[in-house]
Amino acid sequence: MRRACLSCALTALVVWVLAAPEAAQAQSGDTLFVSNGWALPGGLDTLSIRVKNATVIKGMHFKLVDSPDKLTVVGMEKKSRLASFRVDTTSRAGGFWVLMVPDTSTSSRLTAGSDDILWVYVRVAANATGGTNASVGFDSVRAAANATGNPPLTLVQKSGVFWFGRKGDVIYNEAVDLFDVLRMIDMALQRPPTPTAYERWAGDFDNNGAVDVSDIGKAIDVAVSGLPKAAALGEEAPGAFRGAIALSRGPELNAQQFQVTIDVESPVPLAGMELDLQLAAKDLTGGTPSVCGIANGMSLASKMAGDRLHLLLYSPAGIVMPAGRGTVASLLVTSRDEGGTIPLQVLHAVGATVSGQRVDLVWEQQSPRQGQVPAAFALHQSHPNPFGATTVIAYDIPAQSSGAVDVQVAVYNIHGQLVRVLERSRREPGRYVVQWDGRDETGNSVSSGVYFYKLMAGSLTLVRKLAVLR
Repeated sequence: MRRACLSCALTALVVWVLAAPEAAQAQSGDTLFVSNGWALPGGLDTLSIRVKNATVIKGMHFKLVDSPDKLTVVGMEKKSRLASFRVDTTSRAGGFWVLMVPDTSTSSRLTAGSDDILWVYVRVAANATGGTNASVGFDSVRAAANATGNPPLTLVQKSGVFWFGRKGDVIYNEAVDLFDVLRMIDMALQRPPTPTAYERWAGDFDNNGAVDVSDIGKAIDVAVSGLPKAAALGEEAPGAFRGAIALSRGPELNAQQFQVTIDVESPVPLAGMELDLQLAAKDLTGGTPSVCGIANGMSLASKMAGDRLHLLLYSPAGIVMPAGRGTVASLLVTSRDEGGTIPLQVLHAVGATVSGQRVDLVWEQQSPRQGQVPAAFALHQSHPNPFGATTVIAYDIPAQSSGAVDVQVAVYNIHGQLVRVLERSRREPGRYVVQWDGRDETGNSVSSGVYFYKLMAGSLTLVRKLAVLR
């Protein structure tokens, strides 16, 4: 019965078109649009079909080309602009056919306006390749104007693009996470490599044509709000490197409040870290986690959801955590358990290298406090080296009989002249980092060349060299 109605209606529309002695003059802006869309492989999305018309339209017939190997139309909803029209649809021959005709010969027509006429529901094939797209357009468009003889009307056609992915999932791993945030920072700062078309689309949340600080902020919000699925963690491909993460009980504020520090050990410098913690139901966190130790100068985003705490550590300025072991963050914990245990467990932890490779961080459930204290004084090689904008210098302070030691870190030129004092403080045992932005004491950028940086700790002096490349 439906196909019979479709055939009759199509015949009527063809009669309108063939009976017309000449085509109606299209008005400026008579256009048929299909919106852009996106969904993950196997997912659903809605495309809107909109008509912007100055010419009053009596009927229309068109095929929406839906890339049948990737997209399939699974439904349609008529919008209020077509209230006086009967709409027949069918899927065949690589497309979705739509025929719209008036309910009766006296029905009102599609008057001038600009709004949706249909919402079309599409499903993405499960085997579609993520991070790619397909075009969605029109074919065989026929329209009749509401004039004597129902003359045919030419409509300008505007196609859409359907992306197999999602906003924020820049590197396409079906999640918005640390690696997407770091890649978006690189894109915003125009760091290599050149972004692909998919990366530009996925990173541009507000569709203003650029990936900027607003888009990065939205990606961070999504990343810390979406906790990873524990069941899926073991399905990830192994990272390029393997490191460790540990929780240590720090100083107590009172019988039930104490600091917990988060310590990381990595064989390579880290540009960022993502961490998912779970607290025992009887325990609470107080305050916001803070950055410390080898992550000083980096930014930290966090969100508490029930008994889960999600942390994202990153740096828009390109600061990195040096290779080795050190404390990266701390948080205050309130617990009614006075047994000295840490009421937290690590559900998921991953780091990212400067080049975007993954570092799997395995949770060390037992972490002796003394394991955090360096065994000897050390001044580590700056990273990056050479550098043009900012470099990071790490140094170690071992346990001292005095408990703390006076420290100074300074940069000198090849003639031994002081360029800049980077730090002058008193330090407890641990690993610390300082940054140098390539400027002297007066704030002027130094020229390209070789420089020396010196650690003076008590009576000890350690020296290394670095290079500035403008």
